[in-house]
Amino acid sequence: MTAWIDSFMSTLLREPGIGRRKTAVGWQLAGMLTIGFLLTLFSTVSNAGTVEGTLSLSTEGGGSGEVFLGFGETVRLLKPGFAKERDELRRRILPRVREADRLADAALVKVLRSSMDERRRLEKSYREAENRRRKVRRDYEVAVNTLISKLTVASAKTDEKGRFRLEGIPPGNYILNSQKLMPELGLFYYWLVKVQVKEQDGKPSDLTRENATSLYY
Repeated sequence: MTAWIDSFMSTLLREPGIGRRKTAVGWQLAGMLTIGFLLTLFSTVSNAGTVEGTLSLSTEGGGSGEVFLGFGETVRLLKPGFAKERDELRRRILPRVREADRLADAALVKVLRSSMDERRRLEKSYREAENRRRKVRRDYEVAVNTLISKLTVASAKTDEKGRFRLEGIPPGNYILNSQKLMPELGLFYYWLVKVQVKEQDGKPSDLTRENATSLYY
């Protein structure tokens, strides 16, 4: 903003016939513009809301059983258009994923039903089909993750108690996204929770086993 004012005044002073009176008027105008800018900025900040909550998982649901706190997980706030664009990706790419799944599963069945003489040849075909399946799935998941990055409005890390807080969010509708992966337990949780941010709003938006969903498939 200061650079813009300096540029404005330099232009004003280069004009022929500009004297002290007009220079003073110019500085007054620049001051008024600066005050207007600061008031607009303050108004925007004061109207901003907050999204906060806790990421935690109970092994038995409903808060019972052992509880895992989501320490160090990234929580993102996405633009509401994410759902529509993700559905479009699914429409275009998932048929290829399903076909790759079908071919790999069929190749595995042939291996399991084959004789010892046929097995070596069929195992090679199965490995090729399985590699194609993994590539198609990986490409699709990369496309979804790229979409998440493109539509992220704000993000934060959860603390040691699984708590997160996103501040300075303009009022509107968003999607709260995160994940908790525990491959050693065979547990993979994703969240796409709709939230509405209001002025000065700090209503908790917790991420739990009950509101987890599917991200990719």
